[in-house]
Amino acid sequence: MLPCASSLAVVMMTGLTPSIGAILRFISIYVLGIALVLFLVVITFNYTKNMVVEKMSNFKFNINPELVSGGLIMTVGFIYLSYNWMGHIH
Repeated sequence: MLPCASSLAVVMMTGLTPSIGAILRFISIYVLGIALVLFLVVITFNYTKNMVVEKMSNFKFNINPELVSGGLIMTVGFIYLSYNWMGHIH
């Protein structure tokens, strides 16, 4: 398995820079950016899960909110997996 191009770009930039400060800056910007994106994804899933649970509360059967959240996460995962199957490169 090959890593994505964005992580390879950080590795290549750190290899071309002789100063330790610049290397730490590149790596920290990459790590903080990934952390911010993952945080926003989690917040979005939690908000979406709450909306779906509120909409489905009118039904007569109970649905476990954790299963709804897991289903949303798996759906997005399959969508991204289908990008790789269709030849889309990120």
